[in-house]
Amino acid sequence: LYRLINVDSCTSKLCNAKAHFKNDRERSNAIVNCLRGQGMDIHYLEVNPSVFVVRGDLPEPYQTCFKEEPLKPVRKFLGFDSTNIEYVFNNGNKSDSPYDILRYGPYHCQGPIEVGVYYTEARYQRVFRKIDKLITSSSLNNVKFEYEILSDLDVLHQGNNVKIAIVSSNMFDENELSETKLRSYYNGVSLLQLIDGDKLYKNYSGNADQRSLKYTAANILSSIYFRSGCIPFYVSIPGNDDIPHKALYVGIGIRRLNDKYVKGIAVLMTSLGRVLGYVDEDFEISGSKSLEFNEKEINEFNEKILEHINQYTQNTGMKPELLVVLRSRRFHEKEVDAILGNKLINTFRRLWLRRSINTLVPRLLLMSASKTDYNFGEEVAAFVPSTNRENSGAWLVQLRRFKRAVQLQWDCINCSKELPLIVYMYTRALHFTSLSLSRTIPFPITLARNYLKWKIGSRYEAKEYLWMNI
Repeated sequence: LYRLINVDSCTSKLCNAKAHFKNDRERSNAIVNCLRGQGMDIHYLEVNPSVFVVRGDLPEPYQTCFKEEPLKPVRKFLGFDSTNIEYVFNNGNKSDSPYDILRYGPYHCQGPIEVGVYYTEARYQRVFRKIDKLITSSSLNNVKFEYEILSDLDVLHQGNNVKIAIVSSNMFDENELSETKLRSYYNGVSLLQLIDGDKLYKNYSGNADQRSLKYTAANILSSIYFRSGCIPFYVSIPGNDDIPHKALYVGIGIRRLNDKYVKGIAVLMTSLGRVLGYVDEDFEISGSKSLEFNEKEINEFNEKILEHINQYTQNTGMKPELLVVLRSRRFHEKEVDAILGNKLINTFRRLWLRRSINTLVPRLLLMSASKTDYNFGEEVAAFVPSTNRENSGAWLVQLRRFKRAVQLQWDCINCSKELPLIVYMYTRALHFTSLSLSRTIPFPITLARNYLKWKIGSRYEAKEYLWMNI
């Protein structure tokens, strides 16, 4: 990571020409194009065009034009890193791994859970019974499996209990499966888990690797609890600032369909991972050349979010102290201005002022989380402030098991620069349907994306998203 210095003289030196540029971004584009032409792998950051990422070392002639911005351990910024995050299970049992749900049972759950397992081939059932045995061997996991041959997809969205369908990926039409998945949603969560039977059989028939089998069983168990309305585990973040647990989260899914842009499906989620509802109306735009919300969409988006927030506060009597809006694609400036400046944040202020005249105004965080091609190492991060906005910037962060770094670009009201990084680490850990430490996408974004995929069906060539990762 390098910052451009001696800007005027170095621009001429780097590009071997004198030029006048309208802004920093135009200058940085010219520098990148020139150096790429000399074989360098170089990029600049949109949030701050004077900061560049270079793969490998800078050639000696250019070293005087840049100052290295070394990444630091995450612990240096926060006082902790992802290895200090704890997962709390039944009876307050704690672990540094979400996979211990198989050992300790869920954080909160009422009554026994009956799960219907539907299969199309007997060999699928035989293999799944290995997972069944691992789950039900512990009395803390009050789950019971009932098996039945699947002959009709309609049975998969009937009733209000969780169902697992183990079928061949080529047996049913993708449109039918997407429609079945969509119809299985109940109280904001799909009650149906699809498993590719051929993959399951290949991986776990015969003398299967027991460690891998336990990981798969833990993933399935956590998913079952989540779909049943339980809380699989509580994510404990070190430090005195408990803001992540006092927030409401909005995840936005954005997908492209041929010449159409599906502008967004949003899911509203509590800090414990409970889904409050979806915003999915009037977000599919035909003929648009941009993936960003226009003014009309912003207003509709905020109105629907407000409806859910007001309903939540009326039902619970709880006032959120932070609203986090997450998406994988970065927010453009007009979106930031529209959201931060409209009645969404004003409504939050009003809620707080009713509680106490001395209470601080609430916080609003808009953040995107996107994968990069950069590999900086594990448990390291760098903060890059925005050049043209206050309370705005980006984090480059690479946690343990990450193959590449993630870029967090954010705008905020009443936030420290550390809060976006803490929120990211929290929402990434709060992932009930994928326990892998290599996951990089926050859970609210995953929920929104998945719902969007089922809404669109095979028009997105969604086959790869239909199945649980086994």
